[in-house]
Amino acid sequence: MISHADLKRIRLELGFTQKKMAAIIGYSYYNYRNIEQGQRNITKEFEETLFHFLNRKSKTKLEGSVDWLKIRFKTLDYKLVIENVLKLKPIDFFMEEKALYSYSHMVTYGAIRVLYSDSVKKAETGTLIDLTGGGCRELELLLIEQGRNWFSFLHDVFLFAENERKDRLLEDFLAFPRFDIALDELYKESGNLDLYDIKARIFDNKIVMRRIKTFTAIEGLKKVENRFVNQGLTLNFGSRQSSLMIRFYQKDYEQALLKDVSVEYIREVYNFKNRYEIELHDSKAYDVLKEWYVMESDLTKIGARILNNYFEVKDWEGHYDTAWDNLLGTQKGFKFVTRPRQIDYARTKHWVTKQVSSALKLMKIADMVYQTDELSEIISEAYLSNKHTKLAEEICERNGVDFDVLIGQI
Repeated sequence: MISHADLKRIRLELGFTQKKMAAIIGYSYYNYRNIEQGQRNITKEFEETLFHFLNRKSKTKLEGSVDWLKIRFKTLDYKLVIENVLKLKPIDFFMEEKALYSYSHMVTYGAIRVLYSDSVKKAETGTLIDLTGGGCRELELLLIEQGRNWFSFLHDVFLFAENERKDRLLEDFLAFPRFDIALDELYKESGNLDLYDIKARIFDNKIVMRRIKTFTAIEGLKKVENRFVNQGLTLNFGSRQSSLMIRFYQKDYEQALLKDVSVEYIREVYNFKNRYEIELHDSKAYDVLKEWYVMESDLTKIGARILNNYFEVKDWEGHYDTAWDNLLGTQKGFKFVTRPRQIDYARTKHWVTKQVSSALKLMKIADMVYQTDELSEIISEAYLSNKHTKLAEEICERNGVDFDVLIGQI
């Protein structure tokens, strides 16, 4: 039998108010409140109802990852930062012609950027490690090679700051100007959360947005090689001038445009559908990163809790939205992932096999019957997207084959 204190702890871990907890498990607010406060006994029926809710499972999957991270140390010794935090050699970095964010110098290791200034007057801006989405993916590959992970990396960040801060407070010497958590809702054929419906309910006041003062919805087309491509829908909550900004967008459309492939290809090969991004600045970024590191929590659960704290989502009838709760609730569909850059030819082959293999076989049969070679003609005239060109070049490079010679033979 669980205790009243256990019940309150469970509710707080879920990030639910008493009213939401009561509505979801099918009890009135007053009955639930009295049970949690110990004014009514916890019956076997109530316990079974609660455990059924906590142990339910959903086919919805949510994957979290680090999508942007800025780390600033108040030291001008950028080489010391590279050696002790990134565990790399300064000589392996490339000096860029231009810098960013008012720094005078920037060195790069692939997509990993380190910015610094050589003037004592710039001591307060210190040295900045800037990891965009691509930089985070390259760092993850680097950490694997070094036998580290995100927790050990953050350990080295805090350890370096502690050793070098001298008489400064830790929070003064070390700062995280930006930290983005990306939550990816994986595509499933039975359906995903409809962002257009979310947008409509926001305008109809069916969704409560706590501590958020601005909301914008952006959708449109972008012209690519004389044709217009759907950019998808993006919902922006808050502003970059605040300590927190949230974005919901159709990642399948965004990636299809970026990679110059079809939306169906993105859904089946990468399993992307919607993305929910949480952009944290300064003190909020510091607090969340410290919790993630110290508690070794699942970052995806932290992100889901943040969204539940900022949104109260109800359906058109005014009931708590089960689709939203299945996505961000307690169904154990959470997973923190690392995505170091890697070749994805196998997934492409699987998609082609599933989508067009029957048509290709039919064409092959027709070629054999009519003694033609139309299949080869189609392949030779096919246009390789930028994404597939890079993929083909990587396959050739890994196997010691000259791409330009090979493409000329096809």
